Amino acid sequence: AQDDDDVTRLLFAQDFHFETLDGSALPDPPADRNSPTAWWTWGHQLGGKDVLRTGILVTIQALADAAVVVDPPHLAHRYTPSTSGTTLSTAGWGRGGGIVPRRYVFTLDQDDVEVTYQDERDRPPAFTLAKNDSERLLITVDVGSAGRYDWSIELPITANGKRSVLRIDDH
Repeated sequence: AQDDDDVTRLLFAQDFHFETLDGSALPDPPADRNSPTAWWTWGHQLGGKDVLRTGILVTIQALADAAVVVDPPHLAHRYTPSTSGTTLSTAGWGRGGGIVPRRYVFTLDQDDVEVTYQDERDRPPAFTLAKNDSERLLITVDVGSAGRYDWSIELPITANGKRSVLRIDDH
């Protein structure tokens, strides 16, 4: 997890690829096997790379008197074919109780990217926050074929007339 003044990012993954380890060389899983962030930390500490699916829960809070406008995210990616090693799938993860965030699903299949926006409350993809309002976005990157994707997401945010881009990547 990483915090800025007005944005909190929580990264989690359920599948990892270890190029330098075979399955028998993996240490014990994290103590909290139900925590997606514990799995993400465990996998990355061992040199694992996210494969198949990665999720980011982004919480944005407007701290200033000016409105904050958040536009839909953009994704850049690069495909690398599978290498030898071990792929480990952990237990699936969900949104958590009571959380109904706006959702973006990026489905990658080598050169093509499909983006789907989902919202159970029928809210538009772009939105404005007043002071002290907050909003959650669940961004999921799914891989449609075997291999490793390096990706980054840019989330355009305008606050007090100043446009900036929040960059989130898979590292």
